Amino acid sequence: MKYLIQCLIGSLLLIFVCIPVESPAQTWHNLPNSPQAAWRHDDLFFINGDTGWVVNVDGYIYKTTDGGNSWMTQLFQPTTSFRCVGFANALHGWAGNLGTGSWSPTTDTLPLYETTHGGTTWNAVQNISGPIPAGICGISVVNDSVVYAVGRVGGPGHILKTTDAGQLWTSVPVPSPMFYLIDAKFFSPDTGLVVGCTGTTNFERYAVFHTTDGGQNWQQVHGTNDFQGICWKISFPTRQIG
Repeated sequence: MKYLIQCLIGSLLLIFVCIPVESPAQTWHNLPNSPQAAWRHDDLFFINGDTGWVVNVDGYIYKTTDGGNSWMTQLFQPTTSFRCVGFANALHGWAGNLGTGSWSPTTDTLPLYETTHGGTTWNAVQNISGPIPAGICGISVVNDSVVYAVGRVGGPGHILKTTDAGQLWTSVPVPSPMFYLIDAKFFSPDTGLVVGCTGTTNFERYAVFHTTDGGQNWQQVHGTNDFQGICWKISFPTRQIG
């Protein structure tokens, strides 16, 4: 009997230990009321479990406030190809435009848009110091004041940065061997990663770059010597896992 009890206890402990490990994987399902894109949806950003935005190169910005059960069209601007979106809070956010010369329907040359009304209205960002990027493909919001934006696929590469909540943006061309910049993730005002490629057009080598001084210097931390394409998106659910 003592042996039987020990076996049962061991089985119960095994069950309790294994449930978190062997529980079914998270399942995905289509949101029946989600907006449809003619080409694809290019980026999304949620400030909490309910409120978020989706953008695409068809010129649409959509918003949900109920976790994706319903969506409202906040902006349709067919001459603009929205490639990325990011928000500092429920009201203040930015959306990047791919720009001309990379996606044929695009005639809008303004790389970045801003809202201070939760997406109800959007205005082009004009206060950029330095060379104006041809387009923006990725946005990383660090906090209410510091935001990075990078671009673009097809080149040339630029990095935009604001440290005063968008009152002034500084644009810096990227140094060699950086070529296309597609997305960014910053963990602090100084430390972050950008992804894209090195090489030349039609001979792209995927690459990841790291900075610890706010983008003044970059170190390539991953890549290939072969022509194998472009790193497209980056996400870090924790500081260590991405």
